[in-house]
Parts: sequence; structure tokens; C-alpha cells
Amino acid sequence: MADVPHRRQATRPRRGSDGPAWQRDVRVTTTTALTTTGGTVWGAAHRAVDFFEACAGDIGLARPGVRILELGAGCGLLGLTLARNLPHAAEVCLTEQAAGGALDHLRANVAANAGMPGLGAVTTAACDWTLLQAPGGSGDAGRRGGGGEAAGGEHAADQPQAAAVAVSAIAAAAEAAAVAAAASAAPVGLETTPAGGAAVQIAAAPAPGAAACGGEAAAAADPDMARLLSARWDFVIGSDLVYNEAGTHMLPHVMRALALAGRQQRCSGQQQPQAGQRGSGSSGSSAAQTPRGEEAAAEACQSGSSGEEGLPAACIYYAHTKNRLPACDEAFLVQAAAAGLAVEEVREAAFPSPPPSPPPFTELFPEMRCLVYRATVLPGGCAARGAALTLGLRE
Repeated sequence: MADVPHRRQATRPRRGSDGPAWQRDVRVTTTTALTTTGGTVWGAAHRAVDFFEACAGDIGLARPGVRILELGAGCGLLGLTLARNLPHAAEVCLTEQAAGGALDHLRANVAANAGMPGLGAVTTAACDWTLLQAPGGSGDAGRRGGGGEAAGGEHAADQPQAAAVAVSAIAAAAEAAAVAAAASAAPVGLETTPAGGAAVQIAAAPAPGAAACGGEAAAAADPDMARLLSARWDFVIGSDLVYNEAGTHMLPHVMRALALAGRQQRCSGQQQPQAGQRGSGSSGSSAAQTPRGEEAAAEACQSGSSGEEGLPAACIYYAHTKNRLPACDEAFLVQAAAAGLAVEEVREAAFPSPPPSPPPFTELFPEMRCLVYRATVLPGGCAARGAALTLGLRE
């Protein structure tokens, strides 16, 4: 085992405001003993911390009462650092799969840092991704993978064979259509892929079912899932969660289901109860549940969809190492479209623009870089999701 300190690249801006620099004194232990990827701190976690430090005020992350859910928290570095530096957060929930020892390892790291200021808002929960899949979709693949971070797969697991075919079809459609980039404007202080450039937005086929429809079954099957699906999250975040076919297919559906958690159940018309218990033993209501908080959340997220009550979906931010597994990169974006998510790369205004990326599968060893995606839940019902996909983000 080894302790992992924070690292911040000197060439990157520390913050986008005049506020104090974030405390980066959280220390977590890594391990190679797990059968999942959760025992390692991947580079995208550090990139996510840099991004959130610079943009917390601009995207609404620092507002009082905010509730944050991290998917596949692994060693806990990202979520613990957010809790350490967001003293007004109501809850920062770190989730992991129960199998393979990942959740136990996460909880050990949380306990080791428990005395630090701000960490009283931290809770942990098991999250089984296989319970949040669309019927007829990737559930079978998920059961093979086991759910949770990277679906329990190894770092160099199988890449989806269909990705190259899907990307070829998408590229052909994009070339013929010559469409514009992402539809929504970025919040103040952020830059997105230019609307002109080579970013591609295309129509995607609706999914055969709805990931959110699996929420009721998931809640009935597992107490932790019931709590996750009854709470109303303001942010759903994660870093480096795409490593194999199962995780690649499941992650976007999990993101959507949890971004809509706590809002009206759109499939059944039933109102989800609010979570009344926090893992730390304390309780409290989120400011985001007030009308003023809801307006702030809507402005911060630029959300394109909401529950039946009209509440904005949670903001989704996912930090990812691009070109580590190119087939998984492209398949993730295809699955995001099927799940009703519009995905775009965002970065701090002072962050240098990345170099142009080559077309998928044209280079044997493409250069890897850590980036941050923002995913927006698009309007549409549970049974049919016409989706727009911002693909590739190649300036």
C-alpha cells in the first residue's frame, strides 16, 4: 500500500476567482490487492480537482446546501477533497461497488481522514450500476462486469468491438450534415468546444427502454440504492470510470438515473421520498430544494431536462483520460446519446486549449490527456429518448 498526496501541474491555473487556494491535504492509501480498479488514484481525479477548484463558484458547486454524489469514488481522493474545501455542502456521498473490496477500501480512507474540517458531510454507499440499466440494454454486460467503478473490470479489459463500426457511421453522418456544436452555452468562467470546429452533433436512435425506469426495482432491491435514488443530488461527478465494455455501456445510464433522482418518478408518476438519513448520522435539508436554490441550480447546470415537478436535473461532470482506450472513448459517447445525454468538453477560461485530436483509430499510440466532460440531461420521456451527441470534441 502507498499514500497518495495531491499533485497540481504548475502550468495550470489554480482558481478562477480571488478566493483562497484549496486545501489539498487529504491523503489516501492505494492498494493492488483489490480485484477492481478502485485501489488506484487515476490521473483524471487530479484533473477534476483542478477544474472544480477553478470553477466552483461559476458552476454553483460552492453554494450552501449543495449535495454531491461521486460515482466510482475508488480511493476517495476527489470526493474527500471537495468536502474538505466546500464547507457549506450538505452532503458529499462517495459511492463504490460492494464487490471486490472496493467499498471497504474507500471507507477505510474516509475514516483515516475523518478528523479534517468539512469531512463531516461525507457519506459512503454501495452503488450497483447493473440496477440502473435500460431493459434490453446493457444489463447482461453489467452482470458480467459486476457493476460499480469500471464495472469491476481490470484496467486493460476488453474494448467494445462495435465501437469502430458505430464511429464510422457517425463520422459519415457528420461529414454529410456538417452540423454545429453543443446547443447550450457554457456557464460564466468556462470554455467549451467551439461551435464551428470539428465538434459533431448528430441525432441518435432512442434507447429501447429507460435507465430511470429501473430505479424503482433498484430501490426495492438494495437499501443503499434506495437512499441514492430518493435523495435529490445537485451534482453527479466521477473520474476515469471507463475501462471495459460493461462499464462503458452502463455509466451514461447510471449518470442519467442519478441526475434525475429525487425528482418525480417519470415512469410511474410516483413521488420519490426525500432521504431522511445521512451516513454520518446528521441530517439537514439542501438549499437547492428551495425555489431560490432551484433557480441557481438551473442557471449553473444549463440543464435541458427536469422531472415532472420541474426541478432541474443534477449537473453531471466526468473527468476522463482520453485515448487510453480509444474504442471505449467513442463507445461511451455513443451510449451517452442513447441514454439521453448531451456531452461536451469544458475547461477553465484560463486553461490552455488542447491540441487537435486525430480521428479515432488513426494512430497506434495517440497522445493521452485528461479532460472534463459536462453531460446534460436532454428533454424526453422514459420510453423514447431522441438524443443529441457531441462527439469527439476535436478542435
